[in-house]
Amino acid sequence: LTLNVKSGNGNHQISVTATTSTNEDERKAILTVKGVTKSERILIKQDGTPTNLTLNTTSLTFDALGATKVIELSGDATWTASASEEWVKLDQLHGTGTYPLQVTCDDNTTMASRSADVTIRTRRDTYVCTIVQAAGQLPQVNGIQALSIGRYEVSVTAKFSSDFPVTEYGFCYSEDHQMPTTVDSKIKVTTQSDGTFTTTISGLDSHKTYYIRAYAVNKVGTNYSSVLEVTTEGGVPDNGDNQKPNI
Repeated sequence: LTLNVKSGNGNHQISVTATTSTNEDERKAILTVKGVTKSERILIKQDGTPTNLTLNTTSLTFDALGATKVIELSGDATWTASASEEWVKLDQLHGTGTYPLQVTCDDNTTMASRSADVTIRTRRDTYVCTIVQAAGQLPQVNGIQALSIGRYEVSVTAKFSSDFPVTEYGFCYSEDHQMPTTVDSKIKVTTQSDGTFTTTISGLDSHKTYYIRAYAVNKVGTNYSSVLEVTTEGGVPDNGDNQKPNI
């Protein structure tokens, strides 16, 4: 601030001149006028420099598989950023002016969609961008079929697909349970081609019915194919049916 006069007698007009503010914040000063028997304090306020900020979007949608997207901030205002949920990460929590704010979502390993808010605040305004992430999905397992059925073994094939990496896959089977799970007998398979996997289940009894399901595991959980019902071949017994007869 500058004053046109700093002293005088009697009635007088004092001109107060403020320099241009280069800051967003309001600033204040006190002008004190002293007389012989009395003094006055005058509060002087100056508004901050007008600034602005705009966002290119008010919502972002993510698949269950974690990824990074950008909120484009444009303008010259000083800002802060925060996320309402821990599964949303921001690459910058404060800044000034234009910036590509990177928003990263963790994998959603639950079977429910979820949402969060990214809040951008300036000294004058608040902006909210809503984040929506799709539910995680179990692996899809299908196409189970028998390639061959013998007296003591069955060759089977199936196919899986998954958004998340599949960490285990194979076949489970039972004589008693019509909907077998991995708690029953199972065979892990370690090779696949574009999700298709094949194995031979051996050590079976002849002329018995077995229930078989393919399974696959990802971050979300375990899923199964439909049930394949097979009956091993029977006929005239041979030494494979009873190698150690109880005589």
